[in-house]
Formats: sequence, structure tokens, C-alpha cells
Amino acid sequence: METKKCPNCQNEIPADTNLCPYCGTNMNSNINTPDNKSVDNGNIKRGLLVALLAIIGIVVMFAFRAWLGVPIYLVAFFIAAMQLRKEYEAEGGTLGEFIKDCIKNKDIGTKLMTVTVLILPIVLIIGAYRWIVTDTYRDAGLY
Repeated sequence: METKKCPNCQNEIPADTNLCPYCGTNMNSNINTPDNKSVDNGNIKRGLLVALLAIIGIVVMFAFRAWLGVPIYLVAFFIAAMQLRKEYEAEGGTLGEFIKDCIKNKDIGTKLMTVTVLILPIVLIIGAYRWIVTDTYRDAGLY
């Protein structure tokens, strides 16, 4: 099968592909067009939004109330999960390979979204503990 390099991310892709499965670059146009830059900027902006929401959720969970911080974090998680799912379905392959590729080769926005999705179990465990123990003791006046 004939391949070519994506001018944006430099990954090898099939020659008959119109969009790069790794970064979404339109292969039929020049890399410097506004459309391609908006795709990259959109993913970076989305990643920064996800990271900001995740950090706010974690800070609220520890500084104020877990029952308020966990839902804020979950909003960030669902935004990231939906975007990563689109990229995963477009790219194909196994989930493990996709996650490794996101961490190593993708833009900063995708990396931030991947980390947000991967740390969900830790945030939920700590959030549940803080909600049950710390918030309950605080409400009962024992803490």
C-alpha cells in the first residue's frame, strides 16, 4: 500500500486519505490555510478548557465540597471523552495504541484531554472518600 507523510504531524498515512487520521489535517489543501489552523487551535482550546475545568473541579473538591467538585470534573471528563472518541473512531486500531499515540505524538490539547480521561478513577475514588468522610464530618461539626 502506498503511503505519504502528513505535512502537519509527519505521520505516515495511506496515500488515498483526504484527512490525516492523527491530526485531522486536510490533505487536499495547503497546511498554511486558515481551515487547518482552526482545527489545530480548536483542539488546543478544547484541551485547555478541559484542563481548566478539571483543575477547578479538583480544587473545589479539596478546598470546599467534594459533592460540588466531582461534577465539575465530570463535565471536563465528558468533553474530553467525546472528542477523544471521535479521534479514536477516525483513527482505528486498538485503544492502547491510541492512548500511547495521544500521549507521545498528538498536540497539547489532545494530551490534556487524554490525561483528564485517564485520571478519572483516581479522582472518583478520592472524591467519594472526601464526600463520605470529610464532608460528613464537616457537616456534623466533628472536623
